[in-house]
Amino acid sequence: AVTGVSNLIVFPAYSKLQDDMPRFRRAYLRSLRFVCTISVPAGIGLAAVSAVFVRVLYGEKWAAAIPVLAIISLYGLFLSVFATTGEVFKAAGRPQLFARMGIFQIAILFALIAALYPFGIVGFALARAGATFVMGWVALYFAGRILELGVSEWIRTLRAPMAAGLLMGGGVVATQQALATVVAANVYVLALLIAEGVIIYVVAMRVVAPARWEEFVSELTAIVPLKALRWLSLRGAYASPTDALPLPSEPGALWSDPPGLAEELRVIREPETSEMTAS
Repeated sequence: AVTGVSNLIVFPAYSKLQDDMPRFRRAYLRSLRFVCTISVPAGIGLAAVSAVFVRVLYGEKWAAAIPVLAIISLYGLFLSVFATTGEVFKAAGRPQLFARMGIFQIAILFALIAALYPFGIVGFALARAGATFVMGWVALYFAGRILELGVSEWIRTLRAPMAAGLLMGGGVVATQQALATVVAANVYVLALLIAEGVIIYVVAMRVVAPARWEEFVSELTAIVPLKALRWLSLRGAYASPTDALPLPSEPGALWSDPPGLAEELRVIREPETSEMTAS
């Protein structure tokens, strides 16, 4: 859902920037950073609490669905990241790449289903996630060629949320195992684990990648202008999407690329607004 909304917003901008590769590349990376900052903790977090989640919502009789939910959660994470390349292909005038990769993904899916058939529904979930994972990296490869992105850029974009997400997942699993010895899974345990995951992820991002986190908060408040979101920022309230971003000389600035996506899109739309006013 996050990727879908993001794609609807950025596709017009991508189309206007296809002849300006540096700005096209920056706009895509900002969009990818925003998506990853949300989808990575969501996917890892749901996988981490899948056991408690299933038992609380559906009961012990659905315990067999726990590994399926965990796999689907990671599948959703992969999909949200890889799906960002679709708008790049369309904006660059190469939508056929996505269609061709879709055909190969179906072939890989059926091959994996045949291989994992003995494992039942868990095998099918693994096949679905595996096919998406393989073709997702292929999509990133072709998107990287279009945008002239090297491997280091992909790593730089993904490392902060992945590191914070894994730390969050590890903490949640450790707490879950500790609680399992003293109390049965219930709604209060689930709420506690979710709260712990949110706190660990936010703190980890603010410590490991402060500039990256400020960029995310500025983008989020530009989309959802709620005063309640100000607590997420290291610097409190601010007036514009760029106010909270650090200067390049500050620690953590290497994790971001100011100004933010909202500012980039505003600059792109300014010529259209001027033309409408003039007419």
